[in-house]
Amino acid sequence: MHGGTVDFKGCITHGPWGASDGEEWVYKPENFIRKIIVNYRAVVIDSIRFQTGEIESSWFGVPCSSGESDTISINYPLEYLVSISGTFGSFDEYDDVVKSLCFKTNVTSYGPYGTNSGTAFSYDSKGGMILGFHGRAHQYLTAIAFM
Repeated sequence: MHGGTVDFKGCITHGPWGASDGEEWVYKPENFIRKIIVNYRAVVIDSIRFQTGEIESSWFGVPCSSGESDTISINYPLEYLVSISGTFGSFDEYDDVVKSLCFKTNVTSYGPYGTNSGTAFSYDSKGGMILGFHGRAHQYLTAIAFM
């Protein structure tokens, strides 16, 4: 499954990039994203979760206890997400999983997390901001898209 642009419940989305298998998830908060928590290993993104203020989403994917975890703190309204890039490809018995992610705000960049191998994807909001995410996951993060 490769990126495109679709109307997703009133929002324009970009993606998804990755596989068409796994459980579908959506994170479309009412407020702005303040934190992104990425759980990853050297070769794959295991899971991701988001936080707006005190409200934290569930994990999308399964956190790996032997992996690393990093929390990206976004100082909204002075800082906000403007661009995301990464790669997807085969891992273990799966045809496609998200293998790397890199987040860029109007202030700085975070990542890359995971390994920069496979098929590359990127999205730049071109003067706007990224307000939400959706994708698919099972044991790993299998696809990701942005709104």
